[in-house]
Amino acid sequence: MLRSRGKARSMSNLRAMKIEDENTDATDEDTKVVTKHRMSDWKGLIETEKVRLRRLVFLVVVLLCASLAFMQFGFLGIGTNGHYVSYVFGLLVPVTAGTILLGRSGGVLCGVVAAAMHSLHAVVQPLDLYEKYFVGPIGALLLYVLVALVLGWLFALSLKNDPSYPKRGAYLLISCFVGASVATMVFICTVIAGATLNILQDIMLGGEGALSSSVIGGLDIVVSANLQLLFDFILMAIVALGCDESVRHLRKTEGKRSLRTSFRARLIATVTLTFMVISGACFFVITMRNQADARKSMLNEIDFIISQIQSKGDEFNRMVETVDIDSLPDESADALLSSFEIDSLFDNYSAIADGTAIRFTQKDGEYYVANSNSAAFPKGASSRDLWGPLGKEILERLMSTEGMEQVVYTESPTGTFSLMSEDKVAEEASAPHDGGAETTTDGAAADSQAPADDASSDATAGAGEHDEVVVHASEIGYLCCKPYYDDAIAFLQRSSRVYASRTETVAWIVGIAFAMLGVIYVLVWLLLGSLVVMPIDETNGSLARITAGDLEERVEVRTNTEFQSLSDGINATVGALKGWIGEAERRMKRDLSTANAIQQSALPSTFPPFPEIDRFDIYASMDPAKEVGGDFYDFFLIDDHTLGFLIADVSGKGIPGALFMMAAKSELENFMQTGMDLDQAVTGANERLCHGNDAGMFVTVWAATLNYETGELIYVNAGHNPPLLRHDGKWEWLTTKGGLFLGTFERAKYRTSSLTLVPGDELLLYTDGVNEAFSVTEEEYGNDRLEDFVNAHADEHPRKLVDDLRADVARWAEGAEQSDDITMVALEYGVAPEVSGSIVLPAEISTLGQAMGLIDEELNKRLCPPAVRNRIDVAFEELYVNVCHYAYDHAQEPGKVMVSYSYTTDPSQIVVEIRDWGVPFDPVTMEDPTLPASVQEAKIGGLGIMMAKRCVDELTYERSGDGANVVTFTKAW
Repeated sequence: MLRSRGKARSMSNLRAMKIEDENTDATDEDTKVVTKHRMSDWKGLIETEKVRLRRLVFLVVVLLCASLAFMQFGFLGIGTNGHYVSYVFGLLVPVTAGTILLGRSGGVLCGVVAAAMHSLHAVVQPLDLYEKYFVGPIGALLLYVLVALVLGWLFALSLKNDPSYPKRGAYLLISCFVGASVATMVFICTVIAGATLNILQDIMLGGEGALSSSVIGGLDIVVSANLQLLFDFILMAIVALGCDESVRHLRKTEGKRSLRTSFRARLIATVTLTFMVISGACFFVITMRNQADARKSMLNEIDFIISQIQSKGDEFNRMVETVDIDSLPDESADALLSSFEIDSLFDNYSAIADGTAIRFTQKDGEYYVANSNSAAFPKGASSRDLWGPLGKEILERLMSTEGMEQVVYTESPTGTFSLMSEDKVAEEASAPHDGGAETTTDGAAADSQAPADDASSDATAGAGEHDEVVVHASEIGYLCCKPYYDDAIAFLQRSSRVYASRTETVAWIVGIAFAMLGVIYVLVWLLLGSLVVMPIDETNGSLARITAGDLEERVEVRTNTEFQSLSDGINATVGALKGWIGEAERRMKRDLSTANAIQQSALPSTFPPFPEIDRFDIYASMDPAKEVGGDFYDFFLIDDHTLGFLIADVSGKGIPGALFMMAAKSELENFMQTGMDLDQAVTGANERLCHGNDAGMFVTVWAATLNYETGELIYVNAGHNPPLLRHDGKWEWLTTKGGLFLGTFERAKYRTSSLTLVPGDELLLYTDGVNEAFSVTEEEYGNDRLEDFVNAHADEHPRKLVDDLRADVARWAEGAEQSDDITMVALEYGVAPEVSGSIVLPAEISTLGQAMGLIDEELNKRLCPPAVRNRIDVAFEELYVNVCHYAYDHAQEPGKVMVSYSYTTDPSQIVVEIRDWGVPFDPVTMEDPTLPASVQEAKIGGLGIMMAKRCVDELTYERSGDGANVVTFTKAW
């Protein structure tokens, strides 16, 4: 039986695996469809996450774009300040992260945000000329959006089948390399196209395009492209691989991370993002402040220069009034006039340390340099030469608004200019200037007559007198200008000078912010541990004990009102749960009791079932291990000379086993009652049970038909325990096999076996709850003990045999929990059936007549002699009255008593059973009293028990497992 069940489970598992494979195939097809959809509209690594998380990731990308842009990391130059050999697009970091996490559409949105931030930065605080003029809104939008589209398509293609490493990493690296190449090509093309447009615009406005030409010539396209490609690729690869591995790790550890770990990761991410936002904001604010300070400083310097020019003019006028210059010698006159020249005002400024001071004069509608402290701004150079066709417009706009303008810090058309070094400032300030301007009556240098054609020669001369410093043509400068009569006084500072203190200031502020955020992180972490994690751990400990079944556990975490409320809520829930469980158990017991009643009613319970047929006797019983069981038996008449009977054992127990048992019983009975051959009937029932058997349950069956006229027995054993047959007073096993158990294979075949019974032959059918019953020492009842028992009771009829076997198994397993249903069927051929009946009455003297009437009615039917009937009545009355008087002596309400009997022939005898649930009392072991000298001296009770013993053939007592006193007596005639 065990081997059969093991095989059944194996075959059931095979069927389940087949179904699972079919489901897997269907899932694979669905996956292919999903993959195809992902290719057409890929939504990133967190596609399956909640919308709230995707929105949060997009917000982080936006903040990251803003932080990088305004920390000068969005467009980062490689090289010294103002002399960059290449550029790195730091904003490709959030674009790459947004694309791989949010997909193609999310990446495009991130690209739009990055372009907006880059364009805003190019207006507010450009790094140099390339960012200010050639990577504007259109170029930035084209660059970032195109990179996002390319990356989105490549990431979708690389990850569509969820490859494993190292293929996955290689695909991502290739995608990032292509994306970096696209970014590099777009940047170079944008710079060339923008410069070309600026050259054309410059020429159309009357210039020569020298500015943009020098910018293009100042950048080595090959070197810049290679370096930019390398650095952009490294950044994008780090971001892509990091995001991919992070998402894989988070999904792998989902549900396994502790609160501490999850909170720490989120806290670190939040602190880092906060630090970047603070750093970007500080950098932006300090930049704006530096620009404001530079504007104020340059305007103050211009006011000072104007005041000095006015002072020299006033002194010159007073000198003219008091001194006759013409009367002085030439050398003295020249020395006196040179003391009023204003070149010294400009020479006092260091072009490197202070900035460049310039005085422009108007001539023919154009502004020309009259004085400056730098030979890079030679006398006679026009604003057009310095800043292109819009140079005059820039000066006039500044003079009208007193604002500050960003200009290209280039001081010669060739892209290089000369500045005085720090150690030459004092020397050059005191040296006489060749070609000094003539002085007018108002003290202004009147060099407006200097022709523009002399500008180059003056520049060359100036360059020869100063240390030459080569500066890249793309550096940004800041220019302020004020009018002075028809002149314009301008002051120019390089961006490196304007932002000289920015790095140090930002470093201090960012360092302080970093330290404060670190302290905040530690404090929050400690507070989380003490206020949240520890109470949660304590609460979880209590919940674990509650989950384990200890409903008496109480949660007493009351560190704050929230946890106090949580503890009260959990305790209230557990209390309510205990009530619900109790109610559910009571309801379940009622439902199971009803199910047991329904199941018992479905089994034949009237014995003898066919009292009019005197050719066989059959008796059966079923004791479920639980409230409802999976074992069953059945018997029914197929025609006027054929009995069908069977016993079966369902693989499951409880409600599932009971449901499958009802289905199997119905199918077997329906097929067998058609009268078809037994093997065909069992085959048909098996096919029906296999349909829709998703639970994989099965049932072992021993079924037979008996021609009770001829004794021919035809049977099929479908994986069941072999029955026992008594023949010629000896029991032996019927080990013939007929096929597999039912419910597993639709095409299973079954074969029949047959034998002819002779009068006196008896069959015992049973389920494995009999031979596999365990004692308290876990010893099995076993087939050998079963065989010994039936041989020791070889002459017992079906009812007696089944009852005695049940009692023997119960004694064997006493103290151990019943592990399986115990079901037995006994059939004896060639004998008349036992007749039985029962009644349950209140344990009161008034019900004695009703109970005796049940017994007497059967005795009259069986033509019992009056003398025998009187003896039976005396014994029954004494025993019944004893129960009514003493069984429920201390009970407030009368108990119940059940009276049952069974009648058998050959010889004719009746077995009467009186069952009560009162106090234990064994009348069999009670000693017989001494006979009294007269009736008056007889003791009540003791004499009655003695009379009952003497009136019957046998009297027994048993205290049953349900706490009942069972007194049984037998009387034959």
